[in-house]
Amino acid sequence: MSYLEDLKTAQNEYTEALVKHMEETFDLKNAEAEIVADGAEGKNQAERDAKLRVRLQGYHDAEHAANINAIKARGKFENASRYFECDMKG
Repeated sequence: MSYLEDLKTAQNEYTEALVKHMEETFDLKNAEAEIVADGAEGKNQAERDAKLRVRLQGYHDAEHAANINAIKARGKFENASRYFECDMKG
């Protein structure tokens, strides 16, 4: 595989990872809004926030994993960019 092909692949993977992260963040925010709109239970704001976090744990986990994947994909893209630039310089 050439450095150009590596760069294209890394760019596509990075784009896909960013989109996935955005989708997971959107899903988390929507689920959070639904719970808040229905009235989150709790004596005070800290308790309501904690209960909300527990109820949305799966969404938080998915959003966190997507964020980590996007960070890793960015690193691969940056490395591929550097290798491509060095190859172009000769």
